[in-house]
Amino acid sequence: MSRSSIFSFESFEEFKPQVPKGLVIAALLVVALEVTVRAVPEHWIVPYSVGLGRLSFMEREILPKSPAPKIVVFGTSRSANAFMPTEIDSALGWPEYSTANLSMFGSRTSAWLDLYQRNRAKLSKCKLLIVVTDEWSFSSNVGGDEHFCLHAPLADRWNFVQPTESPALTDPSPGEQEKWDAAKLDFMRLKRNRLLADWAFTMRLKLETFPDAPAKWLHTARRKPNYDKYHMVRSTDREEGKAVPEELSSYHERIHLFYKFFDTQPIYVRHVEELMELTKQDGVKMVLMHLPNRRTFQDQVDKLYPKQYEQHLRVARETAAKHNVPFIWRKYPEEIGLTDTDYVDYCHMAATGSKKATNWLLDLIEKEKWLEK
Repeated sequence: MSRSSIFSFESFEEFKPQVPKGLVIAALLVVALEVTVRAVPEHWIVPYSVGLGRLSFMEREILPKSPAPKIVVFGTSRSANAFMPTEIDSALGWPEYSTANLSMFGSRTSAWLDLYQRNRAKLSKCKLLIVVTDEWSFSSNVGGDEHFCLHAPLADRWNFVQPTESPALTDPSPGEQEKWDAAKLDFMRLKRNRLLADWAFTMRLKLETFPDAPAKWLHTARRKPNYDKYHMVRSTDREEGKAVPEELSSYHERIHLFYKFFDTQPIYVRHVEELMELTKQDGVKMVLMHLPNRRTFQDQVDKLYPKQYEQHLRVARETAAKHNVPFIWRKYPEEIGLTDTDYVDYCHMAATGSKKATNWLLDLIEKEKWLEK
């Protein structure tokens, strides 16, 4: 063989790489399914009873009951269980449905902003918007955050991994802080990758409950969250609270879940800032609020993660001050007239607690004159 033949490409002339037909068919099926899922309205395939369906439930089932809402509440299950629209309307002498509690279980700041933007024509005419945060509302590493995963713009997904503020560990052993920082970064990268994947393929979220979803749609009792006589969508139907657990360590798993990789994610804070600016443009009085946990639970938070809890309050306070929005927070239930027996668990109120919290809110509205433009 001559030297030149070693570098000859003549032997490759007949080489024709082939892609397996099965792989091509599978790829086409995935693309077709994704196109179909994107074309179908979200509320058709996502049941109201799951986290991703809560916003659709609020704007399609609850908000239409209020033709002209005057007070609106945004937040999570904490505020969903706290404020009774019927009691507020009655106390203020307003027509029924003048107050709308649109709090959504497990929701994050992106869902609150989106709910306002999508229904701005109606919500921009209310007098008062109360936004109730949880300790984890601004943290990168808590909850599935399905709404953000589905609807976040590409830039926010790509930039999700960025420097975020977290309290330093207390008296760490050598190398412990570095390991914690690395674990937190890995957690954020994993979520960033999931966000990018969900941008390309929305079917992971929209079809997550399939084939259970059709059964939920057909079974009316399971299709919708419970909308009760107080015009609330509560996480419980209990009128009275439950006893405090004897083993307080039962709280620790949840506390560690909330605070293990606690930080302040600027993207989540920005959503609230955008909401503050929108309400300012619309002439709506907005109030940022934080409600108390059960006292026995909060005592454990104070013991295990005091710096994390205080960081959340500081960020909320600074964000509100930056936009000239009132920030109202109460750390312990007795500060709003509650006891531990007014709760059914660590933060959700029974009806007895809801009535007391509502009366506290009514007094605050009168004292601060929030309804006076």
